[in-house]
Amino acid sequence: LGAGCQCPPRGQPGCAPMAATGPDLRPKSRAEWLQQVQNEGWRLELVPPELQDDREVVLAAVTQDGSALQFASLLLRDDRGIVSAALKTCGEALRFASPLLQGDRELALQAMAHGWQAFRYASEEIRSDRDVCLGVIREMWWLAEYVGVGLRNDNLFWYQVLHQDPLGWMAFSYAPVEIRAHKALVWKAMQLDVMAYKYAAHELRGDRDFALEAVKWDWRVLKSMPSELRGDREIVLAGVRQDLQALEFASPELRGDQDFLLDVLADKPRTLTLMSEGLQADKAVVSEAVERNGAALAYAKAEYKRDRDLLNTAMRSFHGSCSGHLWKTTYTFGEGSRGAPRMEADTSSLDSGQDDDRTDTSATVAQALAA
Repeated sequence: LGAGCQCPPRGQPGCAPMAATGPDLRPKSRAEWLQQVQNEGWRLELVPPELQDDREVVLAAVTQDGSALQFASLLLRDDRGIVSAALKTCGEALRFASPLLQGDRELALQAMAHGWQAFRYASEEIRSDRDVCLGVIREMWWLAEYVGVGLRNDNLFWYQVLHQDPLGWMAFSYAPVEIRAHKALVWKAMQLDVMAYKYAAHELRGDRDFALEAVKWDWRVLKSMPSELRGDREIVLAGVRQDLQALEFASPELRGDQDFLLDVLADKPRTLTLMSEGLQADKAVVSEAVERNGAALAYAKAEYKRDRDLLNTAMRSFHGSCSGHLWKTTYTFGEGSRGAPRMEADTSSLDSGQDDDRTDTSATVAQALAA
């Protein structure tokens, strides 16, 4: 037990309080409290309740620190002079004003002059004022979350948001789902940044025609498409023809579809490296890949890069015809020096007088295969 405890003997109820260990240093008089809040407004929280209703004491406190308004009585929070004084040092003090004064346009604008965040605490009527909202969102796009009901479902308002500022597409993310289902508005947002597609309503993102149109414009929208559309061959193919990275967002089934991958490979020879190990090791698959795009041989396994048949198939994909004789080359499709390649035809078995113009284009072919 502490030394100051004066408990009665065991079995007897009650415990005498401990004696005070020091003097009470709290101000005793109104004048002392007034001086304290003049220096540190937050001390209004500590004053007796009757002084929190004292206009002079409260005015002194909020003049020094506007956030002290939260400790004023309800009556003084409805005092326009008190609230105005608080807003001069702290715009967000508007949150502690009475509902009536939160709807005072002049006070609300005064608060926002010290910080646009004060918009959150303005009345519904002010947050539905078109000019006020457009001005606020232009400064801080994320405040679009607090737009009043009177404007939230206004198509024209959101068009103006998108039109006035390059970051309007981010503010658009706070529009109601009915607005984000409006195709023209979503296109307007996507013109600012294509990633605005992800904010379109799920219903619109699931529209195949809209999705196909969007992916033809920019393949990156694939990332935000519903899973069923990421398995659509035409949509994904439109994306990967722009950038092979789009294949990353295709459905697992489509990424494992041999026929689809070969269709992609016709334009993107590096697709061969994205096939499964089994397909890359299958000579029949590699042969078909090289037939579709000779440059695919550059991405085949090492043993296939030296394969006579595959090498000639690659050459035919560029020239359209070939004698069938193996090309001699210092470039071995990814092995050895990658300097300027030298390629020439093996004509040792041909008639001495036979012409062969393949050597004229050999460097071009080698460079294409190295691409």
